[in-house]
Amino acid sequence: MEGQEYYRMIFDESADAIVLADASSGEILDLNPAMERLCGWKKSELVGKHQKVLHPDESGEFTCSFEKHRSGDAGEVLESKVLTRSGEIRHVAVHAAVLHISGRKTLLGFFRDISEKKRIDGKLVESGQQLRLYARIFEQSGQGIVIAGKDGTIVEINPAVTRMTGFSREELIGQKPDLFASGLYDRDFYREMWGQIERSGFWQGELSERRKDGSLFSTWTSISAIRDEEGSVANYIAIFGDLSENRAFEERVNQLAYFDSLTGLPNRMLLSDRTDSAIRAAEREKSSLALLMLDLDRFRNINDTLGHPFGDRLLRETAARFRNALREEDTVSRLGGDEFHILLPGCDAEAAAGVARKLLDCFSTPFKIDAHELDITASIGIALFPEDGQNFEMLFRSAETAMYRAKEEGRNRSEFYNTGMSAQFVERIALENGLRRAIDRVELLLHYQPRVNLQTGRIVGAEALVRWNHPELGLVSPEKFVRIAEETGLVIPLGRWVLCTACKEAAAWMGMGHDITVSVNVSARQLMEKDFVEEVQGMLEVSGLDAKCLELEIVETVLLQHHERIFSTMHALKKLGIRISIDDFGTGYSSLSYLKRFPIDAVKIDQSFIADIVTDPDDEAIVNAIVSMAHDLKLDVVAEGVETEEQRAFLSRRRCDEIQGFHFSHPVIGSEMREMLASGKHIQPVRPENSPALLLLDDEENILHSLVRLLRRDGYRILKTTSAKEALAFMAREEVGVIVSDQRMPEMDGVSFLRRAKRLHPDSIRLVLSGYTDLNSVTDAINEGAVYKFLTKPWDDGHLRETIREAFLSYGIRRERDSLLEELKNANEELSRSRDALQHLVEDRTLEALRTMDVLKASQNVLECLPIGVVGVDESGLIVLANRKAREEFGEAAGKWMGDCLPDPVVACVREALQGNLCEQGKLEDKGCFRCYPLDPSLGGKGVMVIFRTKDSDDC
Repeated sequence: MEGQEYYRMIFDESADAIVLADASSGEILDLNPAMERLCGWKKSELVGKHQKVLHPDESGEFTCSFEKHRSGDAGEVLESKVLTRSGEIRHVAVHAAVLHISGRKTLLGFFRDISEKKRIDGKLVESGQQLRLYARIFEQSGQGIVIAGKDGTIVEINPAVTRMTGFSREELIGQKPDLFASGLYDRDFYREMWGQIERSGFWQGELSERRKDGSLFSTWTSISAIRDEEGSVANYIAIFGDLSENRAFEERVNQLAYFDSLTGLPNRMLLSDRTDSAIRAAEREKSSLALLMLDLDRFRNINDTLGHPFGDRLLRETAARFRNALREEDTVSRLGGDEFHILLPGCDAEAAAGVARKLLDCFSTPFKIDAHELDITASIGIALFPEDGQNFEMLFRSAETAMYRAKEEGRNRSEFYNTGMSAQFVERIALENGLRRAIDRVELLLHYQPRVNLQTGRIVGAEALVRWNHPELGLVSPEKFVRIAEETGLVIPLGRWVLCTACKEAAAWMGMGHDITVSVNVSARQLMEKDFVEEVQGMLEVSGLDAKCLELEIVETVLLQHHERIFSTMHALKKLGIRISIDDFGTGYSSLSYLKRFPIDAVKIDQSFIADIVTDPDDEAIVNAIVSMAHDLKLDVVAEGVETEEQRAFLSRRRCDEIQGFHFSHPVIGSEMREMLASGKHIQPVRPENSPALLLLDDEENILHSLVRLLRRDGYRILKTTSAKEALAFMAREEVGVIVSDQRMPEMDGVSFLRRAKRLHPDSIRLVLSGYTDLNSVTDAINEGAVYKFLTKPWDDGHLRETIREAFLSYGIRRERDSLLEELKNANEELSRSRDALQHLVEDRTLEALRTMDVLKASQNVLECLPIGVVGVDESGLIVLANRKAREEFGEAAGKWMGDCLPDPVVACVREALQGNLCEQGKLEDKGCFRCYPLDPSLGGKGVMVIFRTKDSDDC
């Protein structure tokens, strides 16, 4: 037999699975039948494949065993896994030999199936784990475990025995269990116990045992006889638990049954028992008692913004303060939430009122929890026995009713129950129950109050305002049911309905061609909902409303909490494109840092600052400050509650962006809003007059007529009035340059009027014309700038005309100065914007250039690696590109004329392509073929790309 055939026979007949593979590439070259049986693949299916086909679960280019064997450790036996054709994983032991066959380095791998061995090893490990588990149970059990031999001698105990008895393990091993005997049981007891064990193999019952220190303790003990294979007793095992622990548990259960787990105060059950006992005592002694219900004001907002753990700590601190404020015989209890009930035995109305004051005083000191300092208030309802109830339930309801009345009266107060409150309480409960069903019963509706742009006079948005059309009560005031919704948590479904309905209505406006904004109020509780952003996004998708047409209004007190969830929610809403505005701006606690931190688009000035803006300099100053600050922060400004033309004109001159209020429209239903949009309803924007007006104020009509006759010849636009209030209204509506006012007037003296005019309209020139002289007040007014000049009656016509002419010149200079300052400010802002835009442009172009360079480098690398020749020729015939394959054929061609490097047929084809003609594929003798491709000018390409293929290519 030839040597090669001999080795082939050994190879084929070997019981070990053998695979021959290329050591460099991993290609399988050969395998024997044993390997076919091991993996289930035929030899013909594996030869030529990579060796990893048998090990697809390993992540490297080669399997770990293959890598290690070819690196020099061929003789080492390694464990690996083989994937069979059927998908089964087989564990194998692998060793290998390095062979050089015809100059080729190969690996001869020997595989032995060790799957069964691994399975047995796994079972052994599992058995060991079970034994270790039983040992851990024995060691860590809270029950005492004693194991005794068949003669009753202790052979093992667990640590719980040592802990319960005080004996060490060394002191107990080899001893009899009667070491624990208490001496309380006679022989008959033990005879009966062991008799039962012999008969049934088991006994359990309560035993009194003795510890090492002599103290007794009760146990619940079970004793079992353990028998061997022949049925004979081999061991006894006793398991016992300390009943004192069970009794502690019973006490804990009792604690939970009668006391609040959070504060440790009595709960409703214990309060009810103590109230019933106090009522019986009061009946015997002919005395009275009081039951108070105390509820923390706006506690739900604290929970929603700062979290429930914070609220729990506040409740515990509140309970501690109450304990220190009450008598020992009084009972303060917590029945849940933020409600506390206080039972005062032997208290009449006067004493109960005093206790209520003490309880309210408990909140006079702010609560300091972590980094927060909170001012909390409470509302208290007081019910008296026997007047307000004969039992606990009646007193409870009466106190609750009085507490709600205290909240309605403004909170932070106490109220005694009276019979008239019952009707109010019943109404509140009815409203609460009705509100829970109002959404399903389609009793809610939305009204929309338009918002108008002051520059264009056009409607740019509308605020959605919820209304409740109760089937019996008619339209319920929002002030009534919105408060109930906030206190009961119904604000979540209510807010969801409002938002969904408003989105659908605004989408209808958008369908009419009106891309205006609908604004919806959202509460802190809604913003704290973890899926609020997803809900809003879903509503936008379902309704088809563009996100930019939705604005969410929040009150500034929500932002002052700085809760991270609200912060992240608002930023997520902003990313969707939704606008966010601050409602009732200026009425909350002052903290303007949130304007920088939160993504806010607009502020809405509360109507309390708008009502007297025409006449009150303080309101005017506040509005001016808000507008200026908001515009500097690139925020829009909306004024709420605008009801008069004077207010509208005044706000327009103060550069307020939008107004909302009865001046333009009351809130209207959806159909009326659509009609309003379709009709194009608008207001005329306030246009500046060609010339500022002269305002004359005097309480005598004849004086006004004389002044008008005199000054009319100078061409002034004259406004005249006998009322200071009307004069302020004139100034709100129109631009007034010069004011001439009488000094003595019944409504307001001239100097006082001009002082107010200065604060409201500081650029106006103000003169006093009077026959009465209060030198001190006039001098003070001139010194402080409220009065430009003082003129006396009767006046000199020429002097008066000249003085007014000078006043208008002075006003014109001021106006020109202000105009120049405004232009300078606008120019600076435009310059800043241009500079920023230029900077962004440079940065963008730089990034684009860098990206282009990266693309070019990547393209060059790809061209260099192509197995075909590529040559690029520009419009003039200059070779601008030649890859590695082309350079091997034509030399360093880049930068040379194509006629100097390329064959004539190629040059002719390129010229045709440059003319826009598509030439057929050409052939080169003994060098293959080529084709020319003109580059597309529309994509920025000019020239021709030539592709060369070798003669053995399929395309040639």
